[in-house]
Amino acid sequence: MASNGGATTTAPAALPTNDGKHPRYRPQQRYGYGGAIALGNARRPMSNAQAQQLMQAAWDAGIRYYDTSPWYGLGLSEQRIGYFLADRQPQEYEISSKTGRLLHAEPGYSHDNWQDAVGFRYEYDYSASATRRSVEDSLQRMGVSSLDLVFIHDLSPDNVDLGDGWREALIHCPAARDFALVTSARFEEFCASGLDGLDEVAHDYFGTDRCRDIIRWKVASLFPEHEVDEYTERFWDLIQQWRATDTSDPS
Repeated sequence: MASNGGATTTAPAALPTNDGKHPRYRPQQRYGYGGAIALGNARRPMSNAQAQQLMQAAWDAGIRYYDTSPWYGLGLSEQRIGYFLADRQPQEYEISSKTGRLLHAEPGYSHDNWQDAVGFRYEYDYSASATRRSVEDSLQRMGVSSLDLVFIHDLSPDNVDLGDGWREALIHCPAARDFALVTSARFEEFCASGLDGLDEVAHDYFGTDRCRDIIRWKVASLFPEHEVDEYTERFWDLIQQWRATDTSDPS
């Protein structure tokens, strides 16, 4: 530990790290800072100064992995993370963001999820071209040249806001995967070595007990207790119908 202007700082190496032996890409650190709640004004408005103080506290605690999304604060979270990292070298940190929603400027637009939203409405779009645009928009909002990870956001039958659109969106995922999204050599290597069997892995995973348990956990967080069994089975049946009718050949 060291002192930074009176504050105690922790070296990143002191935090738990991934061993790098996993077949899928993992950030170097096992812990990161999520940009939804505070940085996106999810609970209450927060000033930019307060947001930067939070980021500084995370940095001083040794955290070097930061996760965000265009959805968080309708772009506000990405802007705040980018501002904080502007004077730091890319090799000092890792960033992940997400795709699935495009933002469009609309003065006066507001959303109940985000306090003091910054005037951008969102549109669901999981197509390949939208995926590329989403990543490029994120890069510009944060002022960085690459992302270490990109997640597909909220593509799930329990996303009531998306509705049945998740079915059609699944069709676009292989095409989106084929785009060269960032310039990171690590990401390009990961795409070449780790995504060839993505369709088959997803198809198999959605039939596992673990997937069913996750669906039940999510349903339990959204529905009254007496409806958990019913809606778990409903969502599970929808997924199995998709698996049964999926005629794609991952090989």
